[in-house]
Amino acid sequence: MKFLITCATLGIALLHCSCSAVLTKTHIADRTEDLLQDKLQGIWQHEDGVFQIEFDEAGTGWGAAIEWEDDAFELSQARLQAKQFGESFLMTAEPVTTDPDDNPEGHFLVRFAVLDSGELQFFPADLKAFEKMVGDGKIPGRVNKGKYSTVILLDDIAGSVDKVGALEKAFPGTEETIYLRRLPAFEAP
Repeated sequence: MKFLITCATLGIALLHCSCSAVLTKTHIADRTEDLLQDKLQGIWQHEDGVFQIEFDEAGTGWGAAIEWEDDAFELSQARLQAKQFGESFLMTAEPVTTDPDDNPEGHFLVRFAVLDSGELQFFPADLKAFEKMVGDGKIPGRVNKGKYSTVILLDDIAGSVDKVGALEKAFPGTEETIYLRRLPAFEAP
């Protein structure tokens, strides 16, 4: 369950209270464009946790979170990709773990915004909206309903986004929206 800490820190899956999520079999992009890399790269704080995002030369994002949990530090890592679609930004996050219990079927999907105030805002997916899009055949995928959770696994989000239209409706801002604050780079005196 260690990756759930990262998800909560990122706002990617918002799994503190629920095991429900929207996942995709593929990343949103093969590489994150340079402009988005500049917006995302850095150190971010969420409550008592710190999350760092860096990009390798191939344009793949890597995130690491460290949080104090059960009297010990917990380190969680994820491989990230982001892409802009019109006015919307989408991100996929894949856990980097060797524990099979921490490995979901796919990559977590969220919409995000980078605010002028230096905050990063993550919007949880509206499960009912995605369930309807899958049921109506707008996005290929499947809905797995359990007793206490729903997991929606999309086949190819990158190929389906243009067909969906306004993504904001599928990721409404709610009380579960998570804000991260960019921490300034330290400069030695």
